[in-house]
Amino acid sequence: MELGDRLKRLREEKGISQLELAKVLNLSNVMLSRYEKNKRSPDYETLSKLADYYGVTTDFLLGRTNIRTPQKYVSADPQVKYESLPVEIYEHIKVIVQYFMDEENKKRRE
Repeated sequence: MELGDRLKRLREEKGISQLELAKVLNLSNVMLSRYEKNKRSPDYETLSKLADYYGVTTDFLLGRTNIRTPQKYVSADPQVKYESLPVEIYEHIKVIVQYFMDEENKKRRE
């Protein structure tokens, strides 16, 4: 799924029109339409605004992961202090969580 497809899906999930979203983010609705049709790519600042608005990561928007907010899944256990782990271990945990999420999504589609 491409960036534009994700943007459109998220906007539709929120039940907001392109025009309304464009006003909220201070963009032209023409530019927003181009993003959703994969005719243009947003700059970093706009990508960040979109991620913040939808409550997802930029990695999710870019298709690098299918987990919208990995922190929710990884840090759900209040007894575990993930921020104290070495970065490489934390990254491995995220990969493992992604694997299980992908497997669960496969089961749901079957």
